[in-house]
This record gives sequence, structure tokens and C-alpha cells, in this order.
Amino acid sequence: MNQLPDHRNRDAGSGRRLWYADLNKVADDGKQHLVSDVTIAPDGTAYAVDELSPTIFRIAHPEKAAEVRLSKNLKARTAGLRVLPDGSIAAISSGLLSGKAAVVQRVRPGRHWKSATVSVTDTVTDPVSSALTAGPRGTTYALSGGLAALLAGKPNDGFTLRPVTLSRAR
Repeated sequence: MNQLPDHRNRDAGSGRRLWYADLNKVADDGKQHLVSDVTIAPDGTAYAVDELSPTIFRIAHPEKAAEVRLSKNLKARTAGLRVLPDGSIAAISSGLLSGKAAVVQRVRPGRHWKSATVSVTDTVTDPVSSALTAGPRGTTYALSGGLAALLAGKPNDGFTLRPVTLSRAR
């Protein structure tokens, strides 16, 4: 069975591991997994996205790691997460393998993040957008590092940030 990457919490100064959450035990399904991003909420809770399943894990503490039940599957190759000011999560898929536009989704929590509602809010023309980051005044940007050009053997002249829309309606 392939091992699901773990979420390790380390001391920033010494690098000493503080705790360890084994997400392989949480998934326990014998499938391949690839955790491609972890984001941390203001309360210290970590959220990890598994790009291959696609699944979001909530890691409140090593003994409290759990898969979040989603209202529908995340788009294929969801590779980046961002915790939003309202406590929901923005997630972005990557069109690296399909060549299609990257898709931005909003994941709104149910009670205690045991479940969540997924909705598509925007697309990004650069299919290889793989991360989301905060911008000024609560805005969100998608990041593309030009990976498609690099893989095609072409020069890569840098990174691109594009603003994305995250609907507020429930």
C-alpha cells in the first residue's frame, strides 16, 4: 500500500517534531494518495488536500485527524488550499494533465467540519495554476509557476498571479 504523506508539526526554531498525524491511517483504503498542500487556520487546525482521491483532511490534533465528507467531489487534481477569513476554504484544481482551465472551488464547513459543501466559483485560464494566496483587502490570487513551459523544455520567465472570484452566497 502506498503511504499517504503525513502532516508533521515542527518547532520553527529547532526543527524538532512536536507531533505527527498519520493520514494513511485515516484514509485506510489501500489507494494511492498525494497530499499536495496543507494550510493552517488561525486556530491552528491544519487542512490537507489529497490530489489523487480528491479528499480534504482536517487535522485538529494528531488524534483528531479526519476526512471531511464533501457534498460533491473536488475537481480533479485539486492542488492548492487557502483558509478564507470566514473559515471556509478556497481550493484550486490544476489542469496540468488535462490542459483545461484550473477550477477554483469554495468549501464551506458544516458542523465542526465533519462535512462541507463544495461549489465552483471561478476558473483560471492558465491550466497549471497550483496554489492560492491571500491578496490585499481579503482578495485571493491563483499562482502559476509556468510549469507547463518548463516541462515542454521552454524557458520559464517567472510566476503569474491572477485574481480569482470567490462567491459569498451560500
